Amino acid sequence: MRRSAKVLEVLLPSVVTLFLLIGCNRSNNTSSGGRHVTVTIRTGPEAHALKAVAAAFEKLENVSVTINQLGRDVYMTAMPTQLMAGSVAVDIFFVPSTMIGEFAASKRISPLDDFIPRDRDFLVSYEFEGHVYALPTDVSTLFLFYRRDLIPRPPETWDEYANVAERFTRSANRDSPTKFGAGFAGKGPEEPPKVFYPILWSFGGFIVEDAQVGVDSAEAVSAATFYQSLVSRHLVSKEVASWSYPEVVEALERGEIAMAAPMWNAAYADIRGSKSAYRDSIEVGPIPGFRLAGGSIRRVGFQHAWTLVLNAESPHKADAARFIAFATGREGGRIYALAGGTPARRSLLTDDALRKVRPELPLVLEMLSLAKAEPTVPYYNKLHSIMNSALSSLVLQQTTPEAAMSGAAAAIRKEAQNALK
Repeated sequence: MRRSAKVLEVLLPSVVTLFLLIGCNRSNNTSSGGRHVTVTIRTGPEAHALKAVAAAFEKLENVSVTINQLGRDVYMTAMPTQLMAGSVAVDIFFVPSTMIGEFAASKRISPLDDFIPRDRDFLVSYEFEGHVYALPTDVSTLFLFYRRDLIPRPPETWDEYANVAERFTRSANRDSPTKFGAGFAGKGPEEPPKVFYPILWSFGGFIVEDAQVGVDSAEAVSAATFYQSLVSRHLVSKEVASWSYPEVVEALERGEIAMAAPMWNAAYADIRGSKSAYRDSIEVGPIPGFRLAGGSIRRVGFQHAWTLVLNAESPHKADAARFIAFATGREGGRIYALAGGTPARRSLLTDDALRKVRPELPLVLEMLSLAKAEPTVPYYNKLHSIMNSALSSLVLQQTTPEAAMSGAAAAIRKEAQNALK
């Protein structure tokens, strides 16, 4: 119960709104009778791809699937609130890998062992106390997006990235064809820490390792200084604090920015499938890194997965598990990939036929091979919130990098101590 309280105390009271949304959709689905399952997922390319999977599943099985989509700006508060409240209105939730341990410990999700055999083809698996509680449906990493018609050789280091961005920022170069040289997701609550961490890691910093907090190290402060400089040098829009995934994609599609990094790999399929006049000019590459004294570049990627979990209170566990197995399996994963998602199966990411349709898949594997994940700590939600606040203060230029990072480190150390009590 202590872990349940820790999760609930950081969530907004959005459960009532979510109940109404899901109740409405479920009543529409069940009015015709028959077997059915309901899935809650956030809006975006993952939801679009999962709808294609659901349509295929319905044709194969005598089970209807309702996909409830919640906005990205509220999902990370609404979804945990609904799950922790013990509702029976949703059978399957779309959950980030960082939250599985807390949900499993709180017995809010059911293990999948009795329904789905273990499969070594998955890039990652998620267990708690010896049981599989989640299967990955979508693996995420971060790319550099750039206009290859303007930038024939993409920047390899963060210093090069800033210099190229300055060349394509109109306030610094009146002849620039783009208004800004760069862009990134600066709006919380989900993205800013995840976007910042590859910069932090490449500069040589760390978040939490071996029970030590490192976000106030000299390397971390240098990373924060670079991060804030993109704003202070006006290389990004002054509205970047209100930009999340959709706004960065739209800025690339409109030709407003020349580059975006670190930016989610899922955006490449979105852009290629858009009607943007620049869709064929936008290319992806490895995110930049930090040049070491010997000349090599320390480049560190980011990885996490979005998973499907089975609500412990679901009244349709068997059918829900069948959908999870299909959606994360080879057949469902191929449909998911063709619809724009990024399946977490090695066999699919290396599939030659898929690579012809999704040419960025080799880069996904490359970046995953260089990637780190966020720390697995019992106070993850608090840590994420603390880093969000620190990075927001940097983007809004309300404080210095030293003050932001030292304040964040002190707050994280306090949460680490509280977790031991």
